[in-house]
Amino acid sequence: MIEPLVPLDLDLTSFEFMPVEWSRLLSSDTWMLCSDAEKVAAITLWGRSWAQVPAGSLPQDDRLLAALSGAGRGWKKVKPMALRGWVLASDGRYYHPVVCEKALEAWLEKLAAQISSGAGNAKRWHTEFDPKPIKDQMVEARKRLIALNPDSRQLKKKRFTVAPEAIPDDSQPSPDGMPPGSQQTVTVTATEELSSDTSSRLGVSEGSAEDLARALREVGYPDCSSTFPDLVAAKREGVTGQELAAIALTKPGKPLAYVIETARGKRRDALERAGASGTTAAAPMDPEARAEAAARHERDRRISQANGDFELRLIEANVRDQRIAEAQAEFRRQFPRPTAPRAAARQAVQA
Repeated sequence: MIEPLVPLDLDLTSFEFMPVEWSRLLSSDTWMLCSDAEKVAAITLWGRSWAQVPAGSLPQDDRLLAALSGAGRGWKKVKPMALRGWVLASDGRYYHPVVCEKALEAWLEKLAAQISSGAGNAKRWHTEFDPKPIKDQMVEARKRLIALNPDSRQLKKKRFTVAPEAIPDDSQPSPDGMPPGSQQTVTVTATEELSSDTSSRLGVSEGSAEDLARALREVGYPDCSSTFPDLVAAKREGVTGQELAAIALTKPGKPLAYVIETARGKRRDALERAGASGTTAAAPMDPEARAEAAARHERDRRISQANGDFELRLIEANVRDQRIAEAQAEFRRQFPRPTAPRAAARQAVQA
């Protein structure tokens, strides 16, 4: 029995977008041989596997597969074709090579963004940051991606590369191999510490457009680039990465353009209020506000998970309601609603 095709900790639940190569799909034998019902079940399972942990896998349980595929009682009839191409691994889960290939590409993007944001935060807050554990994960992910598709275009994108000596001889990529990410041409090897000095050599300065792009990549916008015109304009207007991250966490799933424009609007409003009160600058979002936005995002995630499990018939309605109540209670415990005097004081400070 084969080993799992992806690392067991590969988690893409925050990546709502799953790439699909339609020409590859529509010309596949599976697609051409399947009936309509089998096609629906097959493509539904591909999409469902993206949100599993590890991504690209499915449980070996016919009851769960019937629910995940949407086939219900008709699962046994469509199962042979719906699972065509899936392989059972030693961990007792099914894996699809093509879905796993796309998952590994996204995983490399996520890991690269973690290194970038970690280095930036270390420089900003003067703290220590050790990228080695993340780079070790990148080594493993690249090894598995090369095994599935050595010609993956994502391996050639120039962001961060892993030192060839860190990869076994039987699976070394070409020297040009890069995980997906930005269009930067500077290379950081796996043996080089990504310290504040390295960030400086990459041209990343505190408050730069790259800082804003990094903050957005960290909260779920992996394709965000510092060259986006709206982001460059936001940087000129004084928008900070904290402000963008807080809006993204408060409004999960919103388009990137919405997040940037909302931050710019809030900044303009703050500047107008500052001008009216005779001050010269607007205060950036305080840590308490950012923590509240993060807690609100976690509450919404737990509620969404409970509703999703209920729709898949994995839990009963009373369990769903209990989970939702617990998520709401936890948020209210951390951030109780302000009393009238407290709210009035906050409004006075803002004015």
